[in-house]
Amino acid sequence: MKKFFITVEETVVGSFEVYADNMEKALEKVTTGYINCEYVLEPGDLTAKKIMGECEDTGETTEWIDF
Repeated sequence: MKKFFITVEETVVGSFEVYADNMEKALEKVTTGYINCEYVLEPGDLTAKKIMGECEDTGETTEWIDF
C-alpha cells in the first residue's frame, strides 16, 4: 500500500464594516485587526474549494481540482 498526502484548500469570504478617513486606513485597520484576531472569517461564506494529491512513494502529484 502506498502513502498519499491529500491537500484541501478552501477560499472563505467575509466582509466587515469599518469607519476610516480613507481606503488605505480602512484596509490597514482590518489587516491589523485580522492579524490580532479581531476580524474572523468564521464561519464565513465558502466560495471555492480545491483538492490535490501527492504520493510519498513515487512523488506523483495531481493538479489542483475544483470539487
